[in-house]
Amino acid sequence: MKVKFVSDKGGILLRLLFIAAFFSLHAYLYFGSPLYKGEEAGKAAYSGDGFKLNLTGAVISRAQGDKIKIKAFALHPEIKIIVPENIPQRQIFFEIDNIGSHRAPLSSFLKNFKKLKNGVSFSLDVHVQGEFTVALPKNDSAKFNFAVMGDSRGSASPFANHRGAFFVFRRIITQAARTNPLFAMDLGDLVNSGKYYQYRILNSALRSMKNMVFLGVVGNHDLKNSGRRFWNILFGPPYYSFEHNGWRFIAVDNNAEDFGEEQFQWLEAELTRSSPGRFFVFMHKPLFDPRPGQNYTMLNDLQRERFI
Repeated sequence: MKVKFVSDKGGILLRLLFIAAFFSLHAYLYFGSPLYKGEEAGKAAYSGDGFKLNLTGAVISRAQGDKIKIKAFALHPEIKIIVPENIPQRQIFFEIDNIGSHRAPLSSFLKNFKKLKNGVSFSLDVHVQGEFTVALPKNDSAKFNFAVMGDSRGSASPFANHRGAFFVFRRIITQAARTNPLFAMDLGDLVNSGKYYQYRILNSALRSMKNMVFLGVVGNHDLKNSGRRFWNILFGPPYYSFEHNGWRFIAVDNNAEDFGEEQFQWLEAELTRSSPGRFFVFMHKPLFDPRPGQNYTMLNDLQRERFI
């Protein structure tokens, strides 16, 4: 039997290749998909060349001329297109993410309609003055299920510890997808400290989803540093609601010490609009802590009592 030894030079080269591969993998997992941070990102209104957009249940992800990318943060988003005056005929191209493409049926009204991994794309011809609304057909099935999870942030690095905490969130959403939910709702703390690179990691996980609407309630960890800006880009406003088959789903932001009179009035109006006993309210901080000796709840006791 012959034994062939690798030269010192060859051994060094192998080690360098291994180190390069290690750090390349780390960079890919660690930094994730970039988050577009243009002025229009995370907003529900946009002014283009000769037209305006007002969104319900969705925000702008990116806008480049007549190419508009939209991120839904609720079921059944709507796009209102406003053309102030007649313009030369043109096509506006839309891409809507986070609506679950398998639930979006084809429509003859929309041109170049295409189902994507977790959304749809289409185009519209506009030129006549006026307003019109694009609303994807609803699937108000009598029976449906949805998934709820929370505090699912993992480690900020895939190599930080032996438990694989970095991959916890991906495992959770994979398991949730197997139940074919109408949507999945995360109750907050999706990132550790609201930093940009953490939201990039989260964005990579969200972009990997297929045919599952993923919604969020903002948590205190999500808001640290510049987290609120990044949260708005990925998940829209801090509180919102939507309706499905007679049920109203309400998401609130109860992280600050002051819940805010404006949000209280909005919540009361939403509950008034809801059918008795046919609503869900999602929040990050609980109204009471069932654990003995623990008291992780809303910070303001008076407002907590008012909430109840």
